Amino acid sequence: MQTPYSDPTFSWPRPLFTRRTVGTSCDVAFDFTWTDVFGHNQPKFPGLHDLSQAISQFSRTRGKIPLLLLSDEADSAFGELVTDSKYVAIVNIKNFLLSSKEHDRSALFFLTAISKYDNVSAASAGPVTSIQDQQLLEALQIVGVTS
Repeated sequence: MQTPYSDPTFSWPRPLFTRRTVGTSCDVAFDFTWTDVFGHNQPKFPGLHDLSQAISQFSRTRGKIPLLLLSDEADSAFGELVTDSKYVAIVNIKNFLLSSKEHDRSALFFLTAISKYDNVSAASAGPVTSIQDQQLLEALQIVGVTS
């Protein structure tokens, strides 16, 4: 049920796959065998919908096409690649699955990962960060310290 995924606008050190997923707001690619990581062949997992929505909204406000790249060997919990047309959110699936067992699932993971990421890159944030975005990032830094 997984098929090869290729995109000439960016490269990834491992082969990428894709598959139809349930309730996602963006394309999803991954660099592992689905059943090895999830233990089933169902096209979903806890927190996928919320995570894809957050990434989709974040990238579209910056005028980019969203891509959620799940990796079982990513160096950190969260990373990003920005091309002329795409915003690629790289999520370490092992870290995400551990996080999704907690109370707030993907929102907590995504927001904590961004706050630990120091800040959103200039390439993805664009030339101006709104006051609401600045307030959100400040709030996340406080949450990251207390949690």
